[in-house]
This record gives sequence, C-alpha cells and structure tokens, in this order.
Amino acid sequence: MQFTSNGAIAAGCSHNSCQGKRWPDFRDAVEPGWRGNAGARQGGHDQANGAYQERHEENRSNGAKPAHRLKLQRVSDITAQRITWLWRGYVPLGELALLVAGGGVGKTRINFELAVRVAAGLPLPDGSWSCLGVGPAGVLIVTSENDPAKIVRPQLEATARHLLGNDAAKVKYCLDHIFVVEGVEIPAADGLSITTALNFPRDLESFKAACKEKGIKLTIFDPLISYTSADIKVIDQLDVRRFLDPLAATARELEMAILATIHFSKRADGEFVNRVSGSRQYTDTARSVLSVLVGGQEEDGTIRRWLASATLNLGKTPPAWSFFVDTVEHPAFDDEKVGIIRWDYARDGLDADELERELQAARESTRHGFEAAADELRRRLVGLWMSTPRPQSVTASQLETWRTEIDVADKTWTKAKNAVGIKTRATARGGEWAARLDEVPFLRGYQPPTSD
Repeated sequence: MQFTSNGAIAAGCSHNSCQGKRWPDFRDAVEPGWRGNAGARQGGHDQANGAYQERHEENRSNGAKPAHRLKLQRVSDITAQRITWLWRGYVPLGELALLVAGGGVGKTRINFELAVRVAAGLPLPDGSWSCLGVGPAGVLIVTSENDPAKIVRPQLEATARHLLGNDAAKVKYCLDHIFVVEGVEIPAADGLSITTALNFPRDLESFKAACKEKGIKLTIFDPLISYTSADIKVIDQLDVRRFLDPLAATARELEMAILATIHFSKRADGEFVNRVSGSRQYTDTARSVLSVLVGGQEEDGTIRRWLASATLNLGKTPPAWSFFVDTVEHPAFDDEKVGIIRWDYARDGLDADELERELQAARESTRHGFEAAADELRRRLVGLWMSTPRPQSVTASQLETWRTEIDVADKTWTKAKNAVGIKTRATARGGEWAARLDEVPFLRGYQPPTSD
C-alpha cells in the first residue's frame, strides 16, 4: 500500500484471501470510519451550498444589492476617435502589433529601420508620416537575442548613417532617442539592490514609468515570449491574456505602439495567424500581424524579401513591400560588414497568405523549369556522346548557345549544369573553357535505349 503526497492511496495484494477486494476495503483497514468522514465532507458541501441558496433567496426577497456592480455607459455618450498610426496600415499607435517570421529573414533589421525612422523623425518606408508628426520620438528596444554592443548599436548606427546621409550630428541625435533595457533594479537588504531580467506582469508599472519618463512612442520586443514570468504558460489562453492584456492597456494609455517579434511554431502549413508559436491569443490580441516572406533569388544573386500584412483589424490590407538586405561598412570596424534594409516596390491588396501562395507557385515553376532545362541538356549531351567521331568535350560557348536556344535564365541554366555534372575548365593557357564529356557522370557507361 502506498500513500501519495496528495492523499491518494494505491493498493494491491496477491494473497488469496484478498481476491475480489477493492481499494475501499484496504482503506477500511488503515483508516477506520473514513466512509463516515467522507459523508460528513459531502454533507458540509451540501450545507454550504444550501446556505448560499438561502442568502440568494433572502437578498432577492429583501431587495439587497450585490457587492459588485457593473459600470455601464451609453454608446451615445462615447466620443468617436480616429485610429492613429505609427505607420499607417502596419503599426498602429496605442495598440499591440506582431511581426511573425522564421529566423534569418530580416525581421530584426526591419525593427531597427523603424526605430531609426521614429527616433530621427523621418518619414516611413512608403513616404508617409507617422501620426506623431514631424520630429523625434523615444524608442525602447527590449531584446534578449541581440547583444547591445555587438548587434544593436552597430546595426542601428549603420541604418542611421544610411538614412541620414552620414551626418554625424544627426546620427548621434537619433541614437540619443533610442534606449535598450539593461535589467530591472530591485531593492535588497542594507540599502543595496539587485538587477534582474524584465518580467511581465511583475514589472508592468516599472515599464510604464520608464516609457513615460523617456517619451517612448515605440517599444520593440524581440522576442516577446522571453519576457513572460515563469508562471505564465505560453500555450495557455488564460495565462497569455493575463500577460498580453495589461501590455495592450499600457499601449493605449500611453498612445504608444508596441511591435513584438514572435516566431513560427513547427507547423509549416495553414494561415500565418495559425502558425504562431504558443497560444492563438497572441494574434487575437494584436490589432495588426505582419510577416516577412522570402522570395526568389535575383539575377545578381540577391534575395528578394517581402513585408506583408497577415491580418489587420483596423482597416483594409496595406500593400506588401519588397526589400533587400544590403551589406555596408561596419560603423566601428573596417574589416566587418553589417546589413541594412533597401526597400524596392510595393504591391497593393496582397496579404501574407496570398503572397506566400504566389511565391510558392513561382518556386514550383522555377523548379519545373530547371528540371526541363536539365533534361534537355542531358539529351543534347547524349547526342554529342553518340556522334561519330565523338568529341572529347563541349565548349562553354556551345553551352551558352544551347542556353539561348532553350531560352532559360542564367541562374536556371547554372542549376541545370550543376545537376547534370558539367564542370568547365580552361583547356589550355588562354584557351576557351570546356567540359570533358568523359567526366560527365551520367555519360560514363551510357547505353542507348534499345527498340523492340
């Protein structure tokens, strides 16, 4: 017989005399009278419930009011207000917005770009102005993934230099309006203090006071989930609302935008709002959910990316913006590079889910085009291999002629050549480049198909 910490009993016995007995029979042996105690406990519950019913009937009969009272307001007494925006259609003021994406797609650089534009009082990427008006505003960056000295400062400074024309005074003025959280000071014994990590909902009032003091109008959490207290279960709906609702209320109170980064879950299909790591309450609470998507590779080897709206509860879907990540000189070290955003063009009325389907179709088309090009390349190589006399190699100029005849892009042709195993090299010093046919894997030992 075992007794667990919560009072439960596990029992079992192999004696012949104990066959047919159940756990209440064993409990009789160690806790005589427990059945009566259980009845008393049940009677206590019934008695308490009866007392509640009696009080309820008494209050109803004598007209007594309940201790709690709903506060109601007539809709006709409510004054309509405009929706205000940090970036119209993308990041609302006084609300929570999410930036949802996988790793390494450029979401942190987008955060830094917005931070610099707000802190420097610049227009937004589409040329529009924030409802904050012209002039700088405070920005708070709360990040657990990016080192302030190694990542945050260099990338913010490089972005500021790019947007402000390398004007050192303007760059410093901009960076003076951007803050990072080092930690939270908590009083300790003997007048000392200890510094701990920011933690919600514990540090909500401290967070609010700091934002008021520094005039913060944009707070960036990267990632949001790092700042929940240990007792918050990120997949539990009620716990997540206990964490998010006070943050959203703070944004409304301070007329401040909160842009929070959150990662995808392991689920790879379905709509974007259903792929967010943790509870669905994250996307339900946010008024705007943005996502970063990766497009195809351009002819120069750069990767086109997109910033698109996954859902917006405050208006129509804004345009999807394409951008590239360019490398520029590190502001402190000449032998290093950092990445900045270069915006390209926008497409109207295209949300993240529609854009993803389009990009996937383009990838499928490219894949099929590459496979067709590889098949045609194999067919032409077989023609050379079976010709008499057999040439030893195929020249680079001949391969280029084939590419033109097949009408495929350089990038697709390069992939096809790699798949087939074509490797060109100089045949002699200063001579034309060529690929030896006997070094092409599928040609070695090739036998033509036999006809019936």
